[in-house]
Amino acid sequence: MKRQLILAALLLAPLAAPAAEAPEIVAGTCAKCHGADGIAAAPATPHLNGQLPNYLAETMQKFQSGRRPTSVADHIPATLGAEQLAAIAAHYADSTAIRPKQETDAAKVQRGSALYFSRCVDCHAESGRVGDDDAPIMNAQELTHLLTQIKAFTDGKRKFVSLMRDSYRDLGTDDLESIAHYLASIEQYENPGKKKKKKRR
Repeated sequence: MKRQLILAALLLAPLAAPAAEAPEIVAGTCAKCHGADGIAAAPATPHLNGQLPNYLAETMQKFQSGRRPTSVADHIPATLGAEQLAAIAAHYADSTAIRPKQETDAAKVQRGSALYFSRCVDCHAESGRVGDDDAPIMNAQELTHLLTQIKAFTDGKRKFVSLMRDSYRDLGTDDLESIAHYLASIEQYENPGKKKKKKRR
């Protein structure tokens, strides 16, 4: 039901929050860290360009409510309603900016590639270029952010969703870091977008 409400907000956003408002809100609350076009402007900060709008809107709501821990919750004012959050999400989702290349470890990239295709490809398809409601787009994501989120999951600060617990099972720190390096190394191109999740057999 909650996801349906968020999706409804996304569909109604142009009516409830004029398109002109989104850039103004972004400039005032988001751009300092995420950039106006979704390319991270601060270290260890995720790129938001081309990300799934429903995922972004839901994540911002989780930050607001405290359901997902973050050190920057105050940067998302409680006064922003679902329609405005949906407008922000749509603004970043529509960005055509390209994520910059970053330095990665070649050996970890090679190992991470094999692990990705055995553990991650079902939900984060096309080398992380495609996702679904629970699985965000991951390719060319900021490496330090990826490594930080991996630690948050393994330390129990973030809850596993969907098939993630099985995907993480028996993987050590080096394995997970290798997957992060692989995803960070994948060049971004026009994103195919959302896909239906496959069930692991």
